[in-house]
Order: sequence, then C-alpha cells, then structure tokens
Amino acid sequence: MFDGVARRAVRVEVGGIPEGDSASDVAKRHAIDHYYELEVFTDDSQNYPLIFCVRELPNEFPIGADIRVPVRVAGFFFKNWLYSTRGRSHSEETADAKSSGPQAQFAPLLIGSAPIVLQ
Repeated sequence: MFDGVARRAVRVEVGGIPEGDSASDVAKRHAIDHYYELEVFTDDSQNYPLIFCVRELPNEFPIGADIRVPVRVAGFFFKNWLYSTRGRSHSEETADAKSSGPQAQFAPLLIGSAPIVLQ
C-alpha cells in the first residue's frame, strides 16, 4: 500500500466492447473495455512515479496528464515498465542539449485496486 500524489490518470482502451466482433483478445478474455493508468509519486520515490493499473476510479476523480490528487493505493508488482518522460524543466536541464526533452525511464508497474482519495 502506498500513499502519494497522483499526478496523471488516463483511461486506456483495450479494444472494443467485450461482446462485439471487433473486441480485442483482452476485452474478450477479461470482459473489460478499459482500465486506468495512474502515475503516483510518493515521498520516497525521488520524483519518479510508481505506475498503477486499476479497473476503477472513485467518483469525480479527475482524469488527465496534469492532476494533483493525494491518494492511497494498494497493488502488486507486475513488472518494470519503460515509459517516456515528459521532459525536464528548465532548471533541471544541463548544458548538454541532448539531455533535454523526453527520455526513456523505468518505473515499477503495479496492478491494483481503485485508489482512495486522501484529504
């Protein structure tokens, strides 16, 4: 279980209505058409996210790439996930021009239940 701040929550489509002819294999096997991907930053994550895949979000939970929601979320480690960063701020850039912009980064990917919004 982790307490942190969700800074990104996006809906991920898995390919159609589970009963439809155009449904993906995942949609057919698991009877789902979407899940949510959360980037959660904890006090000790050194400004690197933990990525949670969850089936549900609480009512009125914001969705987007720039949110700030304190959450508690439980999950099981699934694998290391290679994702593309959103670039670095001007203060983080070095003199080397190649270091600015998106870069590949590993993060733990966890499968979890819906997050609990903290006050």
